[in-house]
Amino acid sequence: MCFMGAFGLYLTHIVLTDFANIFLRLTMWWCDIYRLKKIRQDISIGPNILRHRRMMDLSQEQLAALMRQRGCDTTRSSLSRIELGSYNIKVSELIAICDILNVDFNELICPQNSMKYQP
Repeated sequence: MCFMGAFGLYLTHIVLTDFANIFLRLTMWWCDIYRLKKIRQDISIGPNILRHRRMMDLSQEQLAALMRQRGCDTTRSSLSRIELGSYNIKVSELIAICDILNVDFNELICPQNSMKYQP
């Protein structure tokens, strides 16, 4: 009887340990997914966005409004910070900007075409 109680306790410990490991892995996976939602600007794309926005003769407010129509929660202020490089742009915002400004992703990242992103 004592052996079965200890064995049951050991099995409970194994199950709880496995559950904790699974929970930890899921938490780490979710954090990785959350981090992927934003792009750190180690290459300054803000001036390129500004240049293309001005070429399209759009104000920051107009571009932000067009982005909101595409489902982005972007204000003129956040667009200003994107152009200044002080805001980590979301992937959805980058896609909307490329679509609105009718510009290729590569043109915003490397305008000289010295490096092209190859998927």
